[in-house]
Parts: sequence; structure tokens; C-alpha cells
Amino acid sequence: PHGIDLFQNKFIYIINHAFNYIKSVERIEVVEIIKDNNNKFKELKHIKSIILPDNFFGTLNAITTVSQDTIYFTTANPFHMPNGEKENSFFYKIRYKLGNLITTVLNIKLCGMYQYHKGEIKLIKESKGIINNGIIYDDKNKLIYMAHTLPKQFSIYDVKEETKPILIKTIENEYAFDNLFMNKTSGIIYAGIIGSVFEFSQFFLLAKRSFVSDPLSTDDYFVTTLAALRLQ
Repeated sequence: PHGIDLFQNKFIYIINHAFNYIKSVERIEVVEIIKDNNNKFKELKHIKSIILPDNFFGTLNAITTVSQDTIYFTTANPFHMPNGEKENSFFYKIRYKLGNLITTVLNIKLCGMYQYHKGEIKLIKESKGIINNGIIYDDKNKLIYMAHTLPKQFSIYDVKEETKPILIKTIENEYAFDNLFMNKTSGIIYAGIIGSVFEFSQFFLLAKRSFVSDPLSTDDYFVTTLAALRLQ
């Protein structure tokens, strides 16, 4: 699992990199929060799995839900994993490292924000970036906020028409934003920031290699700076 979003305090939408050596799929799991007669949590009920095309496997990052028909998600890695290929295989590591190096150095924007609406997927062209990351929906003001880790930017979209996002503003950042969180009461947005995108990428690959044998072995290698930045 990766990105997660709570919709109407009743449904949870979860990005699932459903890895299988025979048939891998990128899925969005929809889970309902079931409460008892006293309005207390009782259980979680899986409602459905939204299956995405093969070229999205392993690429999704964050997700936000505008309605039960319309979801937006970001991609942070443009190089999906072919079915049956092992995640730590030599060819995947070369493709991942070399591909990300080339796109970063040459400023090639292959990631973006996508709209999922009633089974149809559409790239929002204005959102294209090298690494797209956190995304949140402000249901009060009908706005979507999206973080670009690379280039270091923060974008705001008007979604009064939920399937027709309009780019309002893109702000250049001093920091590389990761995930976003909004306090719905105050309207303040908090952003996790990455001190070094390159070092974070190295940690990410190391963590995937090491987790199976020793989940704690990667702690010493977490050399990036993760912090919270408050945005008004």
C-alpha cells in the first residue's frame, strides 16, 4: 500500500502496488468504515478494487477523492515494472536509476496528476513534472493542492467542475515537497519536505532490498531530512 485518503469520514481509498511474480496490478482499494449502533468503530469492509492499466504498476504515489465518481492521483516514478519481473532485479534497478537520472538532468517531465472518472483515466497536462507527490482536496473551496518534488513547486487547481480542473497558480519552492496534509478547520496545509531527493531515492531502493531480511536494517541509511513546513 502507498497513498491513502479518507472520503466523507466513511470511505478509505488506498493505493495498492499489488505485487505478484505472475500477475502484478496497480489497484485502488475502496474500504468502508462500519460503525455500531453507538456510532463507534466496528470494522472495515472492503467494497471494491479499482484495477488500473499495466503501465501504471508501481508508479502511483498519492491520492485524493473529490466524489465517489472522481479520484485524482499522482505518479512519482514513470518507469513501471513489467509483470513477472522481480522488484530487485538487475534490469529494473538499472532502468529505474538510469531513467530517473536522465529525466532529472534533462528536465524531462514524465510524471503527473491523473483523473480517474467512472473508469476513464486522463492525464492533467498542466501537472506534468519529474516527480509528482502529495495531493489533497479542499472540499470547502473546491481546490486541489499538489506537490511537485521535482521541480520544487506547489500547484493549486480549481475543481468547481470536478472533471475539469483549472490550474490557478504554481508556486516555486525552496524545498522539495513530499506529502501534504490539510487541517480542514484552520485551512492550514502542512508539507513534508525532503532534504535531498537523490539520497531519499537511494534510501528507497535500499529499503526495498533490505526489508525482507531485516526490517530494521535500513534505519542507519535514512540520511534525508524530513520536516514539516506550514503553509498559509
